[in-house]
Amino acid sequence: MADAKKKPVILVNVAYNDPTRGDVAGWKGLANGIAAKVDGQVVYVDKQIIADSYPDEFNADNYDYKQYERLLARYLKPYGPPEYLFGHNCHDALHMLGQDPEDVLRVTNINEGLSKAYSSNDKIVSHHLTPEIMKVEGELFDKMHPSIKHPIMSLFLVDGQHGDEFTMKIVKMMANYPQATIYLCASRRTDKMTYERLKEKFANKIKELGGEDRIDLLGYAPKQNAYNPYKGLIARSKHFVVCGYSLSMMSEALYSGRTVYLHGVEAPKLYHWRGMVRKFDKLSDRKIPFSKEFEPLNITDHIANGLFKGHLKALKETYKNIKSSLARSQKDWAGHLSAVRQNFNYVETLDGGLRLVPELIEKIVQQRGFALKHLPEYQGDKRIATLAARQNKYAFQFAAQDVRKDFDTVISLLKDKKIEYKDIHMDLRSDETFAEEAVAIDASIYPFLTIDLQSKRNIILKAVKQSSDVYEYLPQSMFDDEDFVRDLIDANARIYPHIVKDHGRYFCYEFAMQALKGNCDIYYNVPYSIYADDRILKYVLDQGRGDGLRLTEEQSDNPEILLKAVKVNPSFIGDASMRLLQDPDFLEQIICVDAKCLSYLGDYVSSKSLLLRLLVANPEIIKHHDTIRTNKDLILKALDKNPAVYDALIIADDLEKTYMERGTSLLDRAWARFTGDDTKYLSRDEDVCRAALDAKQRKRVAAEASVINNKCDPV
Repeated sequence: MADAKKKPVILVNVAYNDPTRGDVAGWKGLANGIAAKVDGQVVYVDKQIIADSYPDEFNADNYDYKQYERLLARYLKPYGPPEYLFGHNCHDALHMLGQDPEDVLRVTNINEGLSKAYSSNDKIVSHHLTPEIMKVEGELFDKMHPSIKHPIMSLFLVDGQHGDEFTMKIVKMMANYPQATIYLCASRRTDKMTYERLKEKFANKIKELGGEDRIDLLGYAPKQNAYNPYKGLIARSKHFVVCGYSLSMMSEALYSGRTVYLHGVEAPKLYHWRGMVRKFDKLSDRKIPFSKEFEPLNITDHIANGLFKGHLKALKETYKNIKSSLARSQKDWAGHLSAVRQNFNYVETLDGGLRLVPELIEKIVQQRGFALKHLPEYQGDKRIATLAARQNKYAFQFAAQDVRKDFDTVISLLKDKKIEYKDIHMDLRSDETFAEEAVAIDASIYPFLTIDLQSKRNIILKAVKQSSDVYEYLPQSMFDDEDFVRDLIDANARIYPHIVKDHGRYFCYEFAMQALKGNCDIYYNVPYSIYADDRILKYVLDQGRGDGLRLTEEQSDNPEILLKAVKVNPSFIGDASMRLLQDPDFLEQIICVDAKCLSYLGDYVSSKSLLLRLLVANPEIIKHHDTIRTNKDLILKALDKNPAVYDALIIADDLEKTYMERGTSLLDRAWARFTGDDTKYLSRDEDVCRAALDAKQRKRVAAEASVINNKCDPV
């Protein structure tokens, strides 16, 4: 019964975030607030804690969130499943602990977002400071600075970009005291070099005023492994200046119960009126800074109350939904099911009589699969174990051996991806029949099979067919067999890029073509140097693939390859050699393949005669060249040779008109229609319309004459 008596766990998951961030302090404060309401236990975890706990398995300097979550679950196991989460999401870890992320109070917002959601003022944010912390930190500060001169002015630095006027003003203000200390406290956002320059400025200004004997200058540099005086300064300073935008620093300084000055940002009007916050620029350097004492400002509990009320409301809604899903005779189970859903360890407290009701047990494991852990009498029941695993795949570990080695049960769960491979009994994982069927369903099980099965070709080929990702687990010695490699590529062409990365002998025409014919989509994953072979490149282009490839110098001078390439992407024309770009016949061929190529040709088609030739060859280029669309003389000459130019002109003008109208008002558009102000478009020009009509008539007459001539031809 020990687990059931454990306090609710409130997890603060900082993960890879900076532990000194204000948002982290906010999460810690809110977690402590919730813990006070539910008599819970706060567990703080970050990457360094995991690295220290599992030094052989985790490196805090290498980002690997999957491994972090696996070890996080192991770290939290003695505490039990978290019911509250502050910080970063850790869905996998929660599932591994038997919890459903959707039923956990998860608070992942940053401080400002929480203040906006749960407070009438979003300028003050939550933090973790308490009277107890202030007492301890104040005493520690006194111990670290036994002879410090009071009063202290703390400068909390968000950044260090502050000029001579600012530093001199601070020094002059503190010079109004018989003795004083200016304490620079950098944050994680403060650049070290900037901090050093600012400190030097202050030292020079104190010396300039002759205040070395009366004014001490102390500082805490960013990221130095030394005592951090930040909290101690909040406890002991009389004056505060927050330099830069940081709601966390401002809110924490306000917990001192003394006026806080802001430099570089606007002061919230409500708190300015109360004398809590003032703008530093308004201060005079001729007198002691204004400082008002007030009740320490803290909205952390207020936000925690709002979060907790929302969570209670969600729990009531869950209870209501559970109860409505039960039959009339089962309504009394709703409370038990709701409690199990919140924490599966509740099952330990179930009355012995209730544990004998299979229907209730089924519903319990459907709420929380991990409840099976505390139901030994049902761990051998295939149906109960299957229901538990479908709710949480990690729950299958609690099933009896006979269930974990049952072929049909395991295969069924594999198909639905509702099982952890390591929880499958070794008897099954060493069975060849099972292995063949299992890898065909999900190749990820392959590395969990016994070593001898992992070496069997029939199993390897089925696994590779299901997923090429299994490559990293394959015995590398098998790649000395060319026939085996061919079989692998036939099974799944996507394995070819993996193979050539480690086995260069297969980086050749024969194997590349086999893979590309199997699945041409892999072209992008194969080293591009293979496409120096024209045969391979032509095949890829003929399949409509190859976008993103770069042509060799020889290929850039090959008209056949360029014509294939621009069908895939017209931008390939940019790879064409100078010789081809100066060849009018080649340019005409390219334009006929795709009119968009004109957009990439630039000055190579600047001559009017060439433009006329290209326009006649493919009138669609009008849409891609404004000079053509607005050149009346060119349009008239082209119409004489190809009447289709007019149809393309109408489409281009309509597109341009629609585009231009997007930026005009409804009134302007109506006026344009009323005044007929669209004559600037050549498709509406009288001469162009007449020429188009004549051209179409000539084409019709020529077509009729051709029909007559064909009829008169002797057979």
